[in-house]
Amino acid sequence: MNQATNPESLLRLRPGLARLFLVMLVFVLWGRTLGYGFVWDDTYFITNLSSIRSVRNIPRMFTTLEAQADRGASFRVFRPIRNVVYCLLVLVGGGQPRPWLFHLANVLMHALNVLLLFELLRQGLRRAPPGRPGRTPDAGRECLWAALGAAAFGAHPANAEVVSWAKCLDDLLAAFFVLAALLFWLHRSKRSGAYVGAFLCYTLALYSKVSALPFLALPVLEALRAPRNSRRDAWMQALPFGAVAAVFLFHRHGIIGGTGQTAPISGSWLQTLIDMLPVATSYTRLLLGIPPFCCDYTFLKGGLRVGSPPVLLGASFLLVWIGATVAALRKKETRLMGFGLAWTGLFLAPVSNIVPMMQYMAERFLYLPLLGWAAVLTAAGALAAVRFRRGCAVLFLILIALWAGLAWRRSTLWRDELTLFVSDALEHPRGTRLAKNAVAAALQLPHMRRALTTASPSEVSWDGVWGTLDELRKLFPETGELYLALGVAYLKNGRREEGVAALERAKELIPDNADVWVNLAQFYLESKELDKARSALVRGLRAGPGSAAVRSKLAAWYRARGQAGNATRQETWLRRFAGHGPGGERAIGGAGR
Repeated sequence: MNQATNPESLLRLRPGLARLFLVMLVFVLWGRTLGYGFVWDDTYFITNLSSIRSVRNIPRMFTTLEAQADRGASFRVFRPIRNVVYCLLVLVGGGQPRPWLFHLANVLMHALNVLLLFELLRQGLRRAPPGRPGRTPDAGRECLWAALGAAAFGAHPANAEVVSWAKCLDDLLAAFFVLAALLFWLHRSKRSGAYVGAFLCYTLALYSKVSALPFLALPVLEALRAPRNSRRDAWMQALPFGAVAAVFLFHRHGIIGGTGQTAPISGSWLQTLIDMLPVATSYTRLLLGIPPFCCDYTFLKGGLRVGSPPVLLGASFLLVWIGATVAALRKKETRLMGFGLAWTGLFLAPVSNIVPMMQYMAERFLYLPLLGWAAVLTAAGALAAVRFRRGCAVLFLILIALWAGLAWRRSTLWRDELTLFVSDALEHPRGTRLAKNAVAAALQLPHMRRALTTASPSEVSWDGVWGTLDELRKLFPETGELYLALGVAYLKNGRREEGVAALERAKELIPDNADVWVNLAQFYLESKELDKARSALVRGLRAGPGSAAVRSKLAAWYRARGQAGNATRQETWLRRFAGHGPGGERAIGGAGR
């Protein structure tokens, strides 16, 4: 066949065309996220985080937990490089966090990562050409399959969370610096300064996110495999990487106050690791780009038995994965595939609860491992193309198109909290936190906020309010925050019996929510049922000892009983500490995230 019509020769002489295609793919697929707003934990990491409002705070980002997130003690994370970039984005935005700038940063970083992956895949195919041993390298084939592999990563639907969610810049930065470190490492013997570049990029990757840690395995493994006469030099090259990893971990430990983010989520370290085994099958499904997707996996439960089917299936998946990795690494023609399998497994290790984390799994945890998975797919496609040629490229393009369609649909949900949480809560009915977040997002709609916070019910169009509340009751009938809102709405409209009944239901579902007790106490105070009001306030104080709303109602209760001294003490507390305690500042409390 004429070379001009051979699909494998399209990129043979034009790697620049491949790069242009990849950048266009990323911006066409993900560019619309520039119109999205901040959602979910962006509140804590961006919009309410005071440390990113001034470049003078940059040193604090490396030395204090409070500079990492609003209410820093609730988020035991250490990602100072991300916060430095946030600070620069705020500076560019004129001192305010502009959502489009943060989303643009995510899209740009994703595009850069796709381009770096393209270069690495080209080198991987050149070093270990798929097919028969001794096969002559083909620059056109390398360019074509590297571009297809990078495009598969760029369009993978599991990346929707990272690219569409502003706070996930840490994953993108860590991936960028890891890829850059790998490129420098591969050229360390040919280019002056490449080794230093690899070391600096690895350091920046660690300080972007701890999930970059497994890159250390590369210099260590090369030192282990080095010939006897060069083993000392190999270990001397690996030593600085190990040293900076140790310094970082020590530094991180000091900032977050421990090694892990939390205590083992299953109660014990061993039980947590057992409960992590079924996650292997879920991650494998997501690597294949198979729905459903979800923004929150806290519905996963622990306490599984060692011999239970999910645990055995997950363990089997891990054993097969390890066996396939070893087998692929032993042959030169499949070495890129083995490298990709090893990369995927290694970069899943930091999120496997070996060191305790706050959750069993999340789709954003797959961003770094997916780089290795792209290498697996690239090697498999190039190997199959040795025999089937044109058909493999066509099938790969179909796969990319399918994934792009799924990514487009998934990304759409991230445009606002209500769309995201309602969609995922309906698709995953076990996700009680998803339901709470869906209700909380609905209650933040303008007409709902006006109805639940305004002092004059006559200013509210209640038809829309009742319609929203009725719809929420159909969708999420067991959500305590919904009944709290219903109780407030009923009481504002003089429907006292219905209001108290709704609040009673709310206290059964969310007894630790101080706002429930505050609203019950308010009703009892207005009804002159002072003993019931006191009982509600005691429970509210237990649920939220730092709640300004509870303290305010408690002061009102003391005044109603003629105890001016006690009322004054509560009012003094309010003047000194109001706004410093968690929760209770609003009549309707939001869901924890």
